[in-house]
Amino acid sequence: MPTCRVTNKNFTITDEDRAYYAKINVPEPTLCPTERLRRRMAHRNDMTLYRSKCSKTGEPIISQFAPDSGVTVYKRELWWSDDWDPMEFGRDYDFSKPFFEQFYELYKSAPHPNLITINAENSDYTNYNFANVNCYMCFTGNYLQDSYYSYNADHCKDCCDCLFVWECENCYQCTNCTNCYSTQFALHSTNCSECYFIEDCRNCKNCFLCYGLDYKEYCILNKQYTKEEYEQKLAQMKLDTLEGQEKAYKIWRQESPKYSKREDQNYQCENCTGDYIHQCKNCIDCYIMAKGCEDCKYVFNGFQNFKDGMDCLFCGADAEVIYESIATGERGGNLFFCNICVTGCYDVMYSDFLVNCKDCFGCSSLRNKQYCILNKQYTKEEYFDLKARIIEHMKSTGEYGEFFEPQFSPYGYNETFANIWMPLTKDQALAQGYKWRDEEDITTQEARNIPEGAKVCTVSGKPFRVVDQEKRFYKRNNLPEPSKCFDVRHKERLALRKPMPSWED
Repeated sequence: MPTCRVTNKNFTITDEDRAYYAKINVPEPTLCPTERLRRRMAHRNDMTLYRSKCSKTGEPIISQFAPDSGVTVYKRELWWSDDWDPMEFGRDYDFSKPFFEQFYELYKSAPHPNLITINAENSDYTNYNFANVNCYMCFTGNYLQDSYYSYNADHCKDCCDCLFVWECENCYQCTNCTNCYSTQFALHSTNCSECYFIEDCRNCKNCFLCYGLDYKEYCILNKQYTKEEYEQKLAQMKLDTLEGQEKAYKIWRQESPKYSKREDQNYQCENCTGDYIHQCKNCIDCYIMAKGCEDCKYVFNGFQNFKDGMDCLFCGADAEVIYESIATGERGGNLFFCNICVTGCYDVMYSDFLVNCKDCFGCSSLRNKQYCILNKQYTKEEYFDLKARIIEHMKSTGEYGEFFEPQFSPYGYNETFANIWMPLTKDQALAQGYKWRDEEDITTQEARNIPEGAKVCTVSGKPFRVVDQEKRFYKRNNLPEPSKCFDVRHKERLALRKPMPSWED
């Protein structure tokens, strides 16, 4: 039984795991599944944004990279244009140096887009989004319109402060909900409308403080009322005030343990373990898997129809055979140790931000290329010969089979996805080789320079704004303005979900 080189604890590698490693010709991992996940998460910054400047034009931009990160950053419109050539940053491989050192030098010099957004319209303050319109502070979402302060939302309209919601409209503070309309403070609910503070409900309308109901209307605390009685009691709660909202939230969470819960949030699955898995087959120790995933293990958020993947984060979308990668897939395959290699990438290893590339190794910020190593073009024969030699070199240095190590992340641990799901103290993070970005001390009123018109979070003490479009949403839905900043609200929603199951013995 192998021992994790970070925790010094034993972990299991099954015969099936070994067969997978043999099939893709990589060595067995030296980290346990949890630490492998942590390492991947520490290379992704979804929600920490900075004011910066485009490295080429000097224009002011909003960026996922801190100004002092050392990464060359282009405004995304420029990055997607033909006004620059990523091959200009190509270099020869140096067998006297470790691979990761050479790759990180390329990574910092080859330009990266300031934000990972595609086909965005009037949505500058968003990241990891596709086809969003009029959105603000939305992260990891697709096909959103007029939505704000949400995370991992898909095909939603007029939603605010939501987390893991799909096909919802005019919803507020909903978590893990599907096809809901004009619903506020809902958890694990589907096909509900005009409901408030509900959990595990299906096909309900006009329900308040209810749990586990199906096809019900005008219920409060799972008790049936007439329409008139319901509306009278709901009005008495004064949900249009912050005091009334906070009182209802407190009751909602206090009453929740009294009602039976599902063992997990898996639906229509065959031979699956983990949680939040929908219509999948043979997905073991996975968390958040979309419809059609098969034969996956240790995957955190697998996209639709992802097959034959292991140790992945935000991967899939009609892709197969992906290992130790982040945000990779979308009709691709045979992708190993990659970060953001999308739109038809095949047979790519140890690369970052590739679009529609094939047979590339150790490349960064390429589009529509083949047979490249460290952004340098080779013939087919030259490519495969040099690739084989590099792999042997990486085996001799102990690098081959490992994902990019923590010191090669451009982010501090506390900036990343890892600190949201797997928090560490500064000392713990530094001890494990991760970076850390210190925040300004804002613990006293005197230490803060609060912008005009900003509020002060009642929990964190940080200043925050309520933007105009957000104010219109609150007014239209008779909602009070929040007293807590987005970071606090986001963490409170995350705490409502069931935690990720342990991947250890």
